Amino acid sequence: MRANGDEFPVELIVTRLPSNGPPVFAGFVRDISERKRADEALRDVEVRQRAFMRDVLGSVTEGKLRLCLAETELPAAARAGRRHHSAHPGGALRGPP
Repeated sequence: MRANGDEFPVELIVTRLPSNGPPVFAGFVRDISERKRADEALRDVEVRQRAFMRDVLGSVTEGKLRLCLAETELPAAARAGRRHHSAHPGGALRGPP
């Protein structure tokens, strides 16, 4: 909690220090507010980019093609076909041997 009473996200690291007596621990607290803001901003950009790509693809192909970002968005026939192919390191698909 900040001096003004505001709560903020933190990362806490606790480590045990060498000691001959009872266990001794040191804790380090880091404010991760900026990291959280950056993560949210990145997610927002990704959502806008996906929407843009879907709009462009739909427009250029007159709605005949659409962008699928997850395998679950593929038509059933395409998902079934993907089970018989593996991705080649170069990005191309190849069939079974």
